[in-house]
Amino acid sequence: MSIRNLGYLVFEVVELEAFAAFAADMLGVEVQQRGEDAVRMRIDSRSWRIEAQRGPRNDVVAAGLEVGAATDLERLERHLAERGTAARRDAALARERGVTGLSHCSDPSGLEIELFYGATEENHRPLRTPLGHGGFVTGAQGLGHMVLKTPVPERSAEFYCEGLGMAVSDYIPLYIPGRPPAELQFLHCNSRHHTVALLGMPDPKRLAHFMLECRDLDDLGRALDRVQAADAVNATLGRHTNDGMLSFYAQMPGGIEVEIGFGGMQVEPQAWSVVRHEKTSRWGHVRRRR
Repeated sequence: MSIRNLGYLVFEVVELEAFAAFAADMLGVEVQQRGEDAVRMRIDSRSWRIEAQRGPRNDVVAAGLEVGAATDLERLERHLAERGTAARRDAALARERGVTGLSHCSDPSGLEIELFYGATEENHRPLRTPLGHGGFVTGAQGLGHMVLKTPVPERSAEFYCEGLGMAVSDYIPLYIPGRPPAELQFLHCNSRHHTVALLGMPDPKRLAHFMLECRDLDDLGRALDRVQAADAVNATLGRHTNDGMLSFYAQMPGGIEVEIGFGGMQVEPQAWSVVRHEKTSRWGHVRRRR
């Protein structure tokens, strides 16, 4: 009944062309045009993993969370309904997303959550990028991860854990100058250390960042070179305490932040024990003031 992985993300951005160019030229994804006001990005054998639509918000507007099959979606719909959350079937949206079945609801912070199964595979068509990128870690681990800011962290954690079947990996306190202390909760639903992280912080923007994990360390280094040359580094190269990810952070057009990583820890969900960390990084990840 629980979520398998983060299948896709949908963004709304003002500078659509600049966003798409950054994704292709800096991150190494394949960009496909969808009319004048939308692009889709491919990073593996799925027909797409990221969509950007032209709009004013410069933020994530929907997250696709994958289940295994039709029966899993039906059971999850019933479970959510018993908990007071109505997930609505939408055949038209399923066709638009290229999936077999889809229900959608909102998380406690108002983010549109699309529960789906039967995504379109295009493994007959090799990934084409202008950089000759070696690809990203996806498969059973999904797209990567997303970190969401929420003014109601307890309700959000209950929704993702009790409602959608995710489990806590660990906690990290976060101290941001000029803001009250906050806490990061990291949640897993497969062998990736975290698919969703929740940051207890009120903010007009829902997304703190999303992450793509390179298969090859050299692809991480080359991306860092490109992003540094474009003066778009938000946080320097570093290694995280909890998942051991070697990564840096970049600012995409519209202020959307992406983490590019390599070598993240995998967990065994049935044998995992929840812990706390006192810092987000073992070293590095020095934030740039903008």
